[in-house]
Amino acid sequence: MKSARLLLLFIFFCHASLLSAQVSLTATQGNTTGSFTTLKAAFDAINLGTHKGNIVIQINANVNETASAVLKQSGYNSVSNYSGITIYPTVAGLTIDAGSSAEPTIDLDGTTNVMIDGRVNATGSVTDLTILNRGTSGHNRMSAIRFINGASGNTIKYCTLKAGSIEEYTGIILFSNGTSAYGNSYNTIDHNNITALSDTYRPANAIYSSSIYAPNTGNIISNNNIYDFLRKDGNSYGIHLSSNSSQFTVTGNSFYETTSFVPSNNVTIYYSALRVNSSGSGFVISNNHIGGSAPLCGGTPWTKTNARNNSFIGINIESVGSTVVNGVQGNTIQNFNWSNSSVENWTGIYINSGAVDVGTVTGNTIGAATGNGSISITNPGTGAEVYGIRKTGGGVVNIRNNIIGSITTSNSATAGSRIYGISINTTSAAVTISDNTIGSTDAGTSNSLWASSAATASSQLVYGIYVIYGNSGAAISRNIIAGLTSASTAAGFGVGGIYGIHCSGGSGGSFAISNNTVRDLSCASASQNIDASSAAIGILYSNTNQVVNSITGNIIYNISNTNAGFTGAVMGIYYGGSTTANRMSGNFIRDLSVSGSSTAASLYGIKIA
Repeated sequence: MKSARLLLLFIFFCHASLLSAQVSLTATQGNTTGSFTTLKAAFDAINLGTHKGNIVIQINANVNETASAVLKQSGYNSVSNYSGITIYPTVAGLTIDAGSSAEPTIDLDGTTNVMIDGRVNATGSVTDLTILNRGTSGHNRMSAIRFINGASGNTIKYCTLKAGSIEEYTGIILFSNGTSAYGNSYNTIDHNNITALSDTYRPANAIYSSSIYAPNTGNIISNNNIYDFLRKDGNSYGIHLSSNSSQFTVTGNSFYETTSFVPSNNVTIYYSALRVNSSGSGFVISNNHIGGSAPLCGGTPWTKTNARNNSFIGINIESVGSTVVNGVQGNTIQNFNWSNSSVENWTGIYINSGAVDVGTVTGNTIGAATGNGSISITNPGTGAEVYGIRKTGGGVVNIRNNIIGSITTSNSATAGSRIYGISINTTSAAVTISDNTIGSTDAGTSNSLWASSAATASSQLVYGIYVIYGNSGAAISRNIIAGLTSASTAAGFGVGGIYGIHCSGGSGGSFAISNNTVRDLSCASASQNIDASSAAIGILYSNTNQVVNSITGNIIYNISNTNAGFTGAVMGIYYGGSTTANRMSGNFIRDLSVSGSSTAASLYGIKIA
């Protein structure tokens, strides 16, 4: 009996000793227990092969790392053989702090099957472990967690991750090739809070992937809150997937700013929540929320003051391949109040080169289907351009099922902006635009896309769908364009037009514009020109190339100019095409109007130039 009691006491004191250590470890092979003051010390013991098999590491108290905690791949130096490692805290609110280290707080170097779970005892849904790096400049490895040298099949979840390095090629989470011929693949970053070290020290990237030798492929970035991340004095991104990144799935994340955002210098700074500039393909960007001051575009608007001049792109597909079609599906971009000191552009979704489906499975929402000012852009000067979806460069693009509305631009009284619901400006891309709603079909919502400035001395134009230089042609069908307004009162060539669908330019490729509904377009311009450049027009086609085009089955109504002195024209359809056997049939055009005082104005159901 006495020996049994001694054995129980021994086991109790061993267990208590493990829990009293900052870091405790249990393993199924080798030395089965261990206690350490740092995570680095535990990793060093595993790297030496002291602990093997399935390993559990518990964080029992705050940990101050004196150097990077580097975990090597299983089999490192032929002695470390672990089948899996799970790391989690046993107490709420713990921190692993690397201080101002020039190296990552945690370095997963070729590892496989490692899980860092920030929940207490790896249960529940509360994020309780913070991993941070306080280094702020001078080195591109100042990350909270780095995947390197073929780290694959690992998971980071329910952690708060912080870092503040302004280096261009780093991130709070970094996927880096190192010297290995293997990329970092099939890792999962899920349900984490990812944010800057502080408001003063914000990173160049929250998550950054780049590789030299082999692609980082198949990684999943899901359900994270990425907030207060934009660097104040230089280009900055939430997620930046760069060279040799491929087949990433980015889904269910929220990007937002909790307080009003003020950049710190006067240079033009470029911001994006998500940027992809890689030759890889097969990216899936889905169900993310960009905007507001809380997850899911909630709270007050994401506000940037007018102290500086900065452009913004919500989702920037700058460069992707065409081997596997890339998808941008079901994302929401809304709740913005973005102001500039002079003039800069704002874009919801930008597609440059590569094959991309935008909304073909689940439509994206940019702004809102009802109401006004979900996205509010203010530029004191003239010439700013605001895009819902913008396409330039080569590659087939399909844009379907998207909602673009509740966007308002404001300028000084003499200045103006241009609003484009969907803009295609490319010489080499085949384009399909169908089943989108641009503006609002809600009976209680007017001025959905609203250029609100009087713009008395400058150009201000609003386009539902704008296609120019479409050498490969475009199929534009079954879109609803409604509730577009320009408040411009300016007079002159091309200064105050409003267009439901505008197609022009190009050296070849047929346009098929069919079964669209264009309605409730209004402008206040005092234009003196009766031509395509300065009128309120439902559908405009202007291209003299010898190709066959068709404008069929469209419904166009309630197109108006409200200026009492208007001497221009309001048109249902303007056609300035070639003499080839084109087709225009089955269109229903009604309710075109000008002010009753505007006796010199003209109305055209169809004008063929």
